[in-house]
Amino acid sequence: MLPWLDEIIAPADRHAYALAMFAQQYGLAAQDWQCDIAQQSFGRPAIAGLIRRDVMAELAAACKRSGLRLQGIRASLIDRIAQQAALPDNAVFMTCQADACEFAFRRDGQWHAAFSLRRGGNTPEQSLMAASLLAKHVPARVYATDFAALADGDTAVAKEADHASA
Repeated sequence: MLPWLDEIIAPADRHAYALAMFAQQYGLAAQDWQCDIAQQSFGRPAIAGLIRRDVMAELAAACKRSGLRLQGIRASLIDRIAQQAALPDNAVFMTCQADACEFAFRRDGQWHAAFSLRRGGNTPEQSLMAASLLAKHVPARVYATDFAALADGDTAVAKEADHASA
C-alpha cells in the first residue's frame, strides 16, 4: 500500500517514495528494483509492486535475441489491476505463482490492504481465505491470475479468472 501524501504528487517522486518504503520495510537495495504503481486517483492510496532490474534486463535481452519487440514489463498484480476498465468497490485482485500469492483488497471504493503470502503447499483458495482473514475483509469479487511454469522452465502461462463470491 502506498499512502497518498499531498507533498508527493509527481510520478517520479511517488516511485522514489515507494522504493524507499520497500527498502525500509524489507531491507531491499532500491537500485536493484523497478517500481510499478497502480494509481487509482488523485488523493487516494495506491498499490505498488517491484520488479527486479536484472530480471527485466534478462527478459529484454531474450526478446531481442528472439527478434521480438518488448512493449513493457509490469508487476503481475499491477498488470491484473490495470486490465480493469473500472475498478470495483469491493474486491480482491490476486496473482498466484508456484511459491506465493499476491493480494490487493478494495473496500468501499479504495485500496484497503496489499501484501504477499508464501503458499507453503496451500491451494490458491486456501491462500485467499488466509489473506481475507489478514485483511479483515471478505470481498464480493475475486479477480485472479494463476501463473504456472511450463516444462521447459523458460516460459510461463497465465490463466485468468473473474469470480463473484457466493
